[in-house]
Amino acid sequence: MGKIYILGSASQFGMERSYKKALESLNYEVEIFDFNQCVNSYIPYKFFQKLGAYIDFNSAIVKANHFISKKFFLEKPHAIIIFTHVKIYPGTLEYFKSICKNVIFYWPDSIVNMNNNIFNNLRHYHIIYTHSLENVRIFQKNGLKSEWLPFAGDVLSTINYDAFQTHHPEYDFS
Repeated sequence: MGKIYILGSASQFGMERSYKKALESLNYEVEIFDFNQCVNSYIPYKFFQKLGAYIDFNSAIVKANHFISKKFFLEKPHAIIIFTHVKIYPGTLEYFKSICKNVIFYWPDSIVNMNNNIFNNLRHYHIIYTHSLENVRIFQKNGLKSEWLPFAGDVLSTINYDAFQTHHPEYDFS
């Protein structure tokens, strides 16, 4: 099958790893691309790299967007899945869509934690997946194609789960 890129964090404990494993079990070749690490490669000193967690170094972000655009152009992936707070520009997303038919955004968190930049860029994705049914409703209300997707490691508790059932859980952590 085709190659899938996951843009997010290559952290040993990040949820991107569980999705990588799940997709590999479906016979996809999957690579996690650590976007922040790429941005940091364009920032010369460690002090400034750490400071980059609090302020944006736009020139480094632009260079990282160019780098991944070139990489994906050469490799023509089957899908590109972007996780949470990756700083991908709208032009880069539109470019991805010109070379890939599956440009996907995954938001596993409460909508309250989404910043304006990410929310405004959602229209540039083919589809948005989220772990919260309430987020699905909010995205759809805003004219965005959105679907519920369980956490990749949450197989047993979601086998018979219907995201659109009328029963609401006692607690909603979204």
